[in-house]
Amino acid sequence: MRRWVVCFTDRNDRHTLLKMPEISETHISCPYCGESISILVDDSLPEQNYVEDCQVCCRPIVLDVIVDVDGDVVVSARSENE
Repeated sequence: MRRWVVCFTDRNDRHTLLKMPEISETHISCPYCGESISILVDDSLPEQNYVEDCQVCCRPIVLDVIVDVDGDVVVSARSENE
């Protein structure tokens, strides 16, 4: 679900709609230990790539995050050496 807020930008009451970033929780499986862990995903960018440590085994997980045109977030997790 997308959130919008109305912001008045000038004295003539012209306004624009700005998308507010939304942080959502999703679950992935660690590619090292196999445990299910929760991560927070920011949908303000259409594509992201970053590294986050597993909360269980502390090994680095490479996360690829894509937000499709419908606003659905797709996350893929892989080991650092893949």
